[in-house]
Amino acid sequence: YRCIASSKVGSVDHAARINIYGLPFVRSMEKQAIVAGGTLIVHCPVAGYPIDTIVWERDGRVLPINRKQKVFPNGTLIIENVERASDQASYTCVAKNSQGYSARGSLEVQVMVLPQIAPFEFSHGDES
Repeated sequence: YRCIASSKVGSVDHAARINIYGLPFVRSMEKQAIVAGGTLIVHCPVAGYPIDTIVWERDGRVLPINRKQKVFPNGTLIIENVERASDQASYTCVAKNSQGYSARGSLEVQVMVLPQIAPFEFSHGDES
């Protein structure tokens, strides 16, 4: 919130954040589609205060489980050089507070692979 006081001789303002205490809550996330080789960046849409930890899981394992994955304390998940075989999956964001309450939200990641044309040749008899 911001309060602004002004007069003919000038103005002054002050801003402050208001935290409303509440249990952790993770808003729903839409399916993410990304092209293979790209970088996936996802933010966990968490609400509630205070939130002590935000982690990402895949198949019950807490991330990161390899060098391509980075998880930040603010709930951001980054996966570099995504591949269909290893990265297409369901990911779960888990937010916890100090009293042990938690909330979870899942995200489906679909990896799309660009089409490729296999090399080919025409023999001299084929003119079509």
